[in-house]
Amino acid sequence: MQKIKNVIRTFFYFFGIGLIKNDFGRHQKLIYKKFPHALNLNLGSGSFSHPNWKNVDMPNNFYSTFQNKIDIEHDFTSKKELPFKNETVDNVYTSHVIEHIDDTSVDLLFSDVYRILNKGGSFRITCPDMNLVYKAYQRDDDFFWGEISPWKTNPSTKEERLLEFFATSLSESISYGENKLSSEDVFSLYQDNSMEFFFELIVNKLDKNDKKYIEGHRNWFTKEKISTMLKHAGFESIEVSAYLQSSSPLMRDSIIFDNTSPQYSLYIECHK
Repeated sequence: MQKIKNVIRTFFYFFGIGLIKNDFGRHQKLIYKKFPHALNLNLGSGSFSHPNWKNVDMPNNFYSTFQNKIDIEHDFTSKKELPFKNETVDNVYTSHVIEHIDDTSVDLLFSDVYRILNKGGSFRITCPDMNLVYKAYQRDDDFFWGEISPWKTNPSTKEERLLEFFATSLSESISYGENKLSSEDVFSLYQDNSMEFFFELIVNKLDKNDKKYIEGHRNWFTKEKISTMLKHAGFESIEVSAYLQSSSPLMRDSIIFDNTSPQYSLYIECHK
């Protein structure tokens, strides 16, 4: 019965209905009554839909079937500021977005979020935890990757599957892209370098001007790397969080927050 209820709730949330259609519904309603004027943004919103949140995203062909209403169109690689005045936003959430853009764009995005956040505002980030991915590769954990690749490919080696997580188009199992790395190349780089340098050497082989393969990953993040970038953006209060453990009560609804691949996700939260 509970499984059936969850399916029904998820269905309604897909169409933007369901503020009080989950186990925390009455509680969530009280929370939003307490913060009636809060401005909340979801950056790279995808299928996310909530009446008290604004979706910031860029329409594209690949994600078109997963995208709900986009309130504000914004390309996170455009180097343009988000269209909000300084210190006007209360909460910012972004889930599995930053691994799709390069470091320069991420740096600019973090600085811009710092600019628009109100004092005391919260910024929550989730993305693949590449420390977990790297360790799974090291211990030959075949079951870590799951049976089906997120890109619906059939990787024949663990090196191909590893590449899919942070330099997707370089994997030989992906049809798109000219530059490929063989499994032997990947293993050689792994043997000769530290984890961070291994990631950087491979990411630097990606075509930085290519914006066609938007569904592919092109970056890597650990808690140390994200924390360093957030400090450079101006944030001082930075903490490693966990699944559904946001310090902001607005970001604890299990139906629409933190539900993308929690088994290998990293959760970071910072406050202005």
